[in-house]
Amino acid sequence: MKWKNKGHEFERFRNVFTWHKKIYIYGAGELGEDLYNRLKFVDCVEGFIDNRKETCMGRRAVPITEFLEMGSRDYIVIIAAGFQNMNLFKHQLLVNGFEEGKNLFLYPEFINFYMPIYFMYAWDRLYVKVISFLCTTKCNLNCISCLNFTSYNQKKKHYDIGQLKKDVDSFFSAIDYIDLFHVCGGEPFLYPHLAELLEYISQNYSHRIHTLATTTNATILPEDRLCRVMAENKISLYLDDYRENVPLVREKYERIKTKLEQYKIKVIDNYVDQWLNLLAEKDSEQKSSEKLALHFSACNVLFNSLHNEKIYLCNYSDYAVEAGIVQEHENDSYSLTGFSDERRMELLEYMLGYSDRGYCELCKKCKGFLTINTDYCEVAQQERKV
Repeated sequence: MKWKNKGHEFERFRNVFTWHKKIYIYGAGELGEDLYNRLKFVDCVEGFIDNRKETCMGRRAVPITEFLEMGSRDYIVIIAAGFQNMNLFKHQLLVNGFEEGKNLFLYPEFINFYMPIYFMYAWDRLYVKVISFLCTTKCNLNCISCLNFTSYNQKKKHYDIGQLKKDVDSFFSAIDYIDLFHVCGGEPFLYPHLAELLEYISQNYSHRIHTLATTTNATILPEDRLCRVMAENKISLYLDDYRENVPLVREKYERIKTKLEQYKIKVIDNYVDQWLNLLAEKDSEQKSSEKLALHFSACNVLFNSLHNEKIYLCNYSDYAVEAGIVQEHENDSYSLTGFSDERRMELLEYMLGYSDRGYCELCKKCKGFLTINTDYCEVAQQERKV
């Protein structure tokens, strides 16, 4: 989106969230506990609404009738329940005077859109959903349609550990809290300083990260030291499953998973049926800036990346610059150098898709993300035998 009122794009939410600060979570089950853990870095959860429990996560849980008898509409209620009950609970609150988008929200909508805006206006905290952080562009696979454009990169390299630590420090000098800090690549298990990097991030900033994770393509058995660091610092691992197309993965997958489980590392099985093919056969150089901005807005790929003390508007734009597919435009990234608190709302808007041009240079070559792109391809198909 193109900035129209920089630093004030979300003013329509100011009155909502400066007035409604405290939260009741409707549902004290798994989703309710998950939501609480994402919110608890600020003391904003007053309690839970649940007809079966008296407490949850150390907070009082009250039946819905008792909550309604309180008669207060100053609280925000977030419904964190299964799909079957979500609409029932929503209707229950609507007929009792709650207003959706004001003091009533559903769990998926709140965490995926409203949460950063809520924390900024209600608590003056800069919260972001996710950041991708490359430690290397080297990979031992050569996947066609790699979403990190690794096969296009003729100058693959490991990033300097000192610079990466500096990037992390710059990031947390601006950001109060992040939901997912994702260290990726290339193939992170090839990076010789991965254990040191993960340990540095965790020891210095774990209290400001909900989930610190890295990923692997399941071709390299992790070293013992890396496993110990991940286990001791409760670092999660996304384990890609390319067994259908990569013989080396079929050979190593179970051994790697077994070792990770022995160290009690949280493993997130990362299997997908298909990949997106991002790059278009023909560039959109002739498209007007208005059409490119509309393309970016409709794409709505809200994944940012951190690189060289800059936040990238789109993580794929960062990867494309590294691979030499496009030349970086100054609009494509937001510098954290000399960052001040007065720019926090501006940075939040940038990370939610606003910029001076309204698009990035890669948009001229990219078909877009899931919301607009229907060009799928085979997962991890190799350009050469691996």
